[in-house]
Amino acid sequence: MTHTASVALTVTATGGGTSTQLLGNPGFENGSTAPSPWVVSTGVINNSTSEPAHGGTWDAWLDGFGSAHTDTVMQQVTIPANATAATLTFWLHVDTAETTTTTAFDTLAVQVRNSAGTVLSTLATFSNLNHATGYQQKSFNLLSFAGQTIQINFAGTEDASLQTSFVLDDFALNVTTSTTATTELIGNPGFENGATTPAPWVLTSTHTPLSIINNSATEPPHAGTFDAWMLGWGVATTDTVMQQVTIPATATAASFSFWLHVDTAETSTTTAFDTLQVQIRNSSGTVLQTLGTFSNLDHNTGYLQHTFNLASFVGQTIQVMFVGQEDSSLKTSFVLDDISLKVTQ
Repeated sequence: MTHTASVALTVTATGGGTSTQLLGNPGFENGSTAPSPWVVSTGVINNSTSEPAHGGTWDAWLDGFGSAHTDTVMQQVTIPANATAATLTFWLHVDTAETTTTTAFDTLAVQVRNSAGTVLSTLATFSNLNHATGYQQKSFNLLSFAGQTIQINFAGTEDASLQTSFVLDDFALNVTTSTTATTELIGNPGFENGATTPAPWVLTSTHTPLSIINNSATEPPHAGTFDAWMLGWGVATTDTVMQQVTIPATATAASFSFWLHVDTAETSTTTAFDTLQVQIRNSSGTVLQTLGTFSNLDHNTGYLQHTFNLASFVGQTIQVMFVGQEDSSLKTSFVLDDISLKVTQ
């Protein structure tokens, strides 16, 4: 006899991604003579039947001497900056000769340290109180360490009497990385190449001498050493700052941002005597869009960040152009820094 049934399934896209296991020699199966990339205390890598492995032949047996003793097991890894998930797992068996049900005489600290060995986080501390028959799997979220080189460190500390053994095996650090990538298109974004090498920026000024790239304390940068100080002469002047970029046709997002500080000697609260236009032009210099116009009326203390969506220019070669115009009296300074055009593909 046969019977047929229909089952409805809904398949939901999760955004994709690639999963990678980062730890080398995760089950210590290279043996006691070749524990690398683990850095271990002498005698920790074990294949005796006294403390059998969770899987395979070998494990890491920390402590178990019944005397004051410290063992460590450590491996250094780099979690990619574009990680969307990072999970550390391992199997732990604890057996002990301690009889207390209240006092942690012998401990195993699970730590995340930086590459210099400074403890960033203690994920957990196990002790003789956690003794159990067989292995138990432990799991920890390490996503907060994305973009960092870290040491996964186990420190087992035993007191002067009554042994406790901490046996580790079958590690994994599974990291999922995004299938999308973000790219910065602007070169020399903070003008840190200095006044003599502004490229790929193209600068023009009707004021002589040309002195837009600045590192004076009069108009300090948002960050770093240099900025672009446009106008501020108190005479009729036009300054421009431009960079040409190509936004890839495969881009799914394009965000343009910059930091701007405006200070002025103008006293009017109603009239824009001096202006800064932020334009998108094609490669021939034709204005495609004016993103914004700032003026002496926008004067402020410190810098403000401004952000614009350039997704409509995907697949095009464009010029990001700043055009500053000052009238014949009372100066206004427009100071630019940390310009960014980030695209996601």
